Amino acid sequence: MTKKSSIYEFSGCKGKTVKELLNGDVSLGRYFVCGGTGVCGACKVQIVSGELSSEGDVYSAGAVLRMCKSVVLSDNLRIMMPPKNSAQNSIFAEADFVLPKGFIPESFSGLRAALDIGTTTLALVLFDASSKIIYRATSVNPQCKYGADVVSRIAFAMSKEGLNILRECISHSVAKMLDDAISFANADCIEVLYVSGNCAMLHIFFGKEISGLATFPFNSDFLNSVECESFMGIKTKKIVSLPSIGAFVGADAVGACVNSGLFVKDCNSVMIDLGTNAEIVVKYKGQLFACSAPAGPAFEGGGFECSTKAQNGAICRVYIDGKPGLKYETIGNAPACGICASGYIDFLAEASHTGLISEFGAFIDGGKYYKFTDSIRIGRYEISELIKAKAAVQSALKTLFCEIGAHSGDFQQVYIAGGFGKGMNFHNAVKIGLLPSFDNAQIKSIGNGALGGTFMCALSKKLLTLAKKYSEISKVIELNTSAFFQDNFIDALSLRNIYF
Repeated sequence: MTKKSSIYEFSGCKGKTVKELLNGDVSLGRYFVCGGTGVCGACKVQIVSGELSSEGDVYSAGAVLRMCKSVVLSDNLRIMMPPKNSAQNSIFAEADFVLPKGFIPESFSGLRAALDIGTTTLALVLFDASSKIIYRATSVNPQCKYGADVVSRIAFAMSKEGLNILRECISHSVAKMLDDAISFANADCIEVLYVSGNCAMLHIFFGKEISGLATFPFNSDFLNSVECESFMGIKTKKIVSLPSIGAFVGADAVGACVNSGLFVKDCNSVMIDLGTNAEIVVKYKGQLFACSAPAGPAFEGGGFECSTKAQNGAICRVYIDGKPGLKYETIGNAPACGICASGYIDFLAEASHTGLISEFGAFIDGGKYYKFTDSIRIGRYEISELIKAKAAVQSALKTLFCEIGAHSGDFQQVYIAGGFGKGMNFHNAVKIGLLPSFDNAQIKSIGNGALGGTFMCALSKKLLTLAKKYSEISKVIELNTSAFFQDNFIDALSLRNIYF
């Protein structure tokens, strides 16, 4: 395979699917939202030269087809990916966090690392005994090409072969990230690698059988912290995972609670980790409650034509200024190269406010796209996926409040964790119903709280012990058994704020 910009060239490829040809390119994993099962239509490419067979028909130059359903008929093939879809990393957006005031690390020798295994993104920091961060890195989770969400990942890992495939690709990426970090630090190895992630990611990383996560009642081997020797070429003497609250409220949520201080604060508080699997932890009247919602990769632009990470040129803000049309800003004021998550949230809010789209996401003029530039646009498919992701978070939060008898005005502190939370316009998030207004609360974005909490636990055995304690006493609210959830989800499938 050779690559020139967005053009990919292959030789001797007859009989293979395009997905097979591109499996080695980790950055393209975001296209396979459904894991290559052919149900989402996100993995489209255009033929430049050569022939493909797709679902019984033969196609040549100019045709746009799905990678997963296209078999090569010619010896040579050239294809073009959708324009401006960038999977470049934004290290300081996705591996950034803030330590709370008064945090005191414990002493230790050598080097340690903290790793957050996100469903979409891997984030790692390397640090020394002074708690100084020596190296940061992020990477696309290579498992994305086998499915963009937790459910599809679990389905793929149900067989021993599938589990081994996913474990090998994630371990290889983690080993490479850690190798680069160790090389940068002029070291040979690290003492301990501390790991967080949702339970599915931890099961896969540690090679544990995953069927307990597939059916109700859901069970996980990672409710407690797990400690073991290194494996699969990862250069560390020991690997330690953070504990989890439940099968779908994982160590990443625990890390974010540690980082925000929610576990130990006296006031009513909410932590919302906005990612592929949105996790919510609430402290209400001294008790801890938690739930999760499969939001999917929409907030991270998974499978979207013009999505990009938060990097220079990403459309990060959309607004109105009294003149016709929508205006936008890009990170670094660079020429627009795509749309990042905060830009999508703003678009939904402003486009619905100005009457460009209906409350259900349809274009009022009957069109199919809104164009920011000649090559950057947002279509009906993206809007629909964003509304469904928003509805998952909104209905989960509202259902949790219903179950515990709380209202949004009861809380004093709200923590938003996740890569795009730092750039999100909270007013617009409230306008579309992603968040309630939280009238009496201070809302704070904490960045990658999962990584921040993992870093803190790596620096303090006391904190890790507290994390175990509070994880055990937290009560998980299972949304699928709640009498409120179905109605709340249906009500949330619009751009209205219907919290109470």
